[in-house]
Amino acid sequence: MDLAEACYVVTKGFPREEVYGMTSQVRRAAAAIPANIAEGHGRESPRDFVRFLRIAQGSLRELETHLMLASRVRLAPEEEIEALLTECEGVEKMLRSLIQPIQKTKNQNERSDSVGGIHLAPTHRSPEGVSGSPANLPSTHLTTLSASLIASSYSSCSTGSETPG
Repeated sequence: MDLAEACYVVTKGFPREEVYGMTSQVRRAAAAIPANIAEGHGRESPRDFVRFLRIAQGSLRELETHLMLASRVRLAPEEEIEALLTECEGVEKMLRSLIQPIQKTKNQNERSDSVGGIHLAPTHRSPEGVSGSPANLPSTHLTTLSASLIASSYSSCSTGSETPG
């Protein structure tokens, strides 16, 4: 959300004739990143969550492209654009840190749940009623994982801006 907010602040300084052009594109791409993270998390499925995190990565790449173009055509001071691009790097690290453990768990399950191409059903259930497979993490675990990784990533990749977190 910090990146999206910072993009809104910087685009306020874009020329008025860009309101339906670059201003709109930068704001839309920036807002799509946290929106896709939230939507994926709301699906409560590790597979869907990873899919939406990857969509957020695509929106981040789109945002970076728009920011580079805005810099090249001098729509904003170069140092403002560079600060946003630095923040994009931090968000990319955060997205990777969210995807990797979920993807790793999924890959482990695929190996352990099948032998010779034959799918094996889980053989036991935990006290909470969740199968023994790590891919079936309760949504509370995903929420905790997501919140802690997002919080630590944002605090560790702070660009020194004075915007409230």
